[in-house]
Amino acid sequence: MIKERSSGSSGITIRGFTIDGNREGNTNVISGKGYYNLIHLAGCLNINVYNMYLTNNHGDGLKIDKCTGVKFYNNKIYLLGHDGLYASSCSDVEAYSNIITCRTNSGLRLYNRNKASFHDNVITSEGSGGAGIEIQKYNNPSMNDIEVYNNVIYKTALTGIWIFGSGSYSASSANVHVHHNQIYDTGTKSSTSIIGGIVSNGFSGLIENNVVDGTYGAGIVQKTVYSPAPSGSGFVLTLRNNIITNSRPSSGGGSGCGVHNELADTHSFVLQNNCFYGNAGADCKNVQPSSSDIKANPQYADRKNHDYHLESKAGRWKGNIWVTDSTSSPCIDAGYSLSDYSAEPQDNGGKINIGAFGNTKYASKSGTSTTNSNQAPVINPVQNAVIEPRKSLTFTVSASDADGDSLTYFTSGLPEGAIFDSKSGLFSWTPADGQKGTYSITFGVSDGRLKDSITITINVFKQESSLPAAEKNYDNRLREASPEVVYQDSSFIDVGGMSIGRYRDVMWFDLSEYADSTEIGNATLSLYWYYPSGNIRPEDTVIEVYRPASTWNKNYVSWNKRDKGVSWKNAGGDWYDKNGVLQGNAPYATLTLKGSILPDKRYHELDITELVKEYTSGKYENTGLLIKAKAESNNYIAFYGSDARNEHWKPRLTVNKKTSATPVLDLTTITGAKDNRLREASSELVYQDNPFIDVGGMSIGRYRDVMWFDLGEYSGSAEINNAALSLYWYYPSGATRPEDIVIEVYRPAFAWNENYVSWNKRDKGVSWKNAGGDWYDKNGVLQGNAPYATLTFKGSALPDNKYYELDVTDLVKEYTSGKYENTGFLIKARTESNNYIAFYSTEAGNENQRPILKLQQVLQ
Repeated sequence: MIKERSSGSSGITIRGFTIDGNREGNTNVISGKGYYNLIHLAGCLNINVYNMYLTNNHGDGLKIDKCTGVKFYNNKIYLLGHDGLYASSCSDVEAYSNIITCRTNSGLRLYNRNKASFHDNVITSEGSGGAGIEIQKYNNPSMNDIEVYNNVIYKTALTGIWIFGSGSYSASSANVHVHHNQIYDTGTKSSTSIIGGIVSNGFSGLIENNVVDGTYGAGIVQKTVYSPAPSGSGFVLTLRNNIITNSRPSSGGGSGCGVHNELADTHSFVLQNNCFYGNAGADCKNVQPSSSDIKANPQYADRKNHDYHLESKAGRWKGNIWVTDSTSSPCIDAGYSLSDYSAEPQDNGGKINIGAFGNTKYASKSGTSTTNSNQAPVINPVQNAVIEPRKSLTFTVSASDADGDSLTYFTSGLPEGAIFDSKSGLFSWTPADGQKGTYSITFGVSDGRLKDSITITINVFKQESSLPAAEKNYDNRLREASPEVVYQDSSFIDVGGMSIGRYRDVMWFDLSEYADSTEIGNATLSLYWYYPSGNIRPEDTVIEVYRPASTWNKNYVSWNKRDKGVSWKNAGGDWYDKNGVLQGNAPYATLTLKGSILPDKRYHELDITELVKEYTSGKYENTGLLIKAKAESNNYIAFYGSDARNEHWKPRLTVNKKTSATPVLDLTTITGAKDNRLREASSELVYQDNPFIDVGGMSIGRYRDVMWFDLGEYSGSAEINNAALSLYWYYPSGATRPEDIVIEVYRPAFAWNENYVSWNKRDKGVSWKNAGGDWYDKNGVLQGNAPYATLTFKGSALPDNKYYELDVTDLVKEYTSGKYENTGFLIKARTESNNYIAFYSTEAGNENQRPILKLQQVLQ
């Protein structure tokens, strides 16, 4: 009923109305045969379908073929004739927050393509129907970047989640991550064998922190039910931290086992810390149980009403309030020892809970409650902001408190001139002309005993030197997979590569007002990073800026052409590097975005001063910017473009003229640290991915850490006036220490490799000269005891879940001046006995708790 005008169409939005397929008026059509799909798009990009009501037809709700960049969300889908969403040979597909009632086939379906996430949906069946979520592979296309999480799937006719492949392919090309789903009473149709909670074949993957309750046939099963399983072997499903209960037998097949492997010759399970209870058949059939699994009643809060939170004496979330129970579930703190638990509320016991709420803010609490125990207030989200000098910014910080306590507000990092009322939470600020920069401000709330906080960023852009994005610049995408298509009006620009090809961009700013000026102080290109949200990337993305070798026409420029009928000499664009080399590899500016870092929905800056000076001095004609990634594989990202709907997301070029004005201070926050724990008791182990770092000592040994921030863009630059390392203290909660602890920061004597560093070694096969790390103190003494910075925590003090700062100015200055190679920080305690504490690391689930380095520069 709705289709694209032509293949290659981009920027399609369908929202806010009802499509009724009039099923009753088309009785001559067989459901599911491709007739009367409500929306069918092929070969399109950047599709958004949301706030729709799709109902009552013989086909799919949204069918997409060979499309890229698809978001399908906030829709209600009721009794269609095939799938709610059917994505065939598509990439970068995200479906979330949909309410789906199936009648003929699945709620959400993915076939033969990668990079997809289905999350936060509610899916069921009425009368008949298929699986809740269906993931299907045939032959070679890789399907190893697929995530299914936070869904509630119940009473579907077939299995809750159906994952299967056929044909011939490598086991490494088929992998899924299924986590934090609630699946119950699925597989109600007794005339088919496609029943259970999760049915899989031909895939490996990690299935963790799900609840699978009351499903027919089996809880989780590997079996062939539709097409023959793929040839070959090596398909391994790891089941971790799941609760599998009350599985039921069915005449369609299956005796009600918890976990069942019907393909034991070619497929296998690995079990880690699961809970089994009340399954009609065996808990494990043709599967080796694990000693870490438990067989016990998980003590759901209210199974009858499908509340799968765990009972807890210390506190259980009940919709909008924390309540306590007379007993505590055995699944609390019973999860896999290396699983992240940092998102769980205090007291979290230092270990993840089993079940669908493990490592979420709704996880049931550890320990036991005290009478009338106080509950911490919860601060409401505060949005990041962008403001121009001399413009006012005002907002109110608010919070809730389950106990009804009187609340007071506090802040840190308040910019000069800003005002904050601790009683009302009102913030107001009118930045001055000299306050351009990015400010990190922490807002908090306290009920007198417990606290909560949030950190936001405020970007201040200089009004008189920013070129308005909507009036004085334009940009075009260059897409290898559509080499003749002109992408002039996309709301985004993109770089890097995917399996279908590479992505680059050209951009132009009007510099005419500076045409006679040779007094450019600096020029900064600011790009707002927003995609792919929720997905990390296998590789880092290094953004590079070059000078286009020729002028280009925004109405005709593409991957192959720069103007109407005029091709680039090199497909994908011709450029000069800063050394004047055609197609050279010495960019004018670079920016690295780590593959492990998620889009933070803020501006990121590239220093293009040298290129802008070449344009404004008349050395070269202004041909704009060519933006690409250094490597172009498995690292696709996107920024908002000049056609973005929000002015505060569009690309900006900030040009500052040289001035003799009084120097001003620029505040910068650096994130994305590399950090590793050094643990004496496990002297050869590499602790690279823990959500925490720790110092001090316990009976089993000492703990230290190494940490590194990228200071490359500050080397030889403006003078560093102040540098503060901020660490978020959270552990041990509720326990004092016999001794005070003095945190010390030293300069590592050598560079170290994050992939191999341990208590004994600094790199692969290279030992520290001194076990536990080699360092210089501020006097240049090897293993000296004059630290660059110190911070004291009293033994009687409890963690208050906030940042603490160490003044590392002298050490950072030594790095940025070039006096020493940047080897990072070595962090230890002055004495290391009976004083163990821990901070969150760069791997913490909450980005507002990770280590940060704040720099204050003097700008001339």
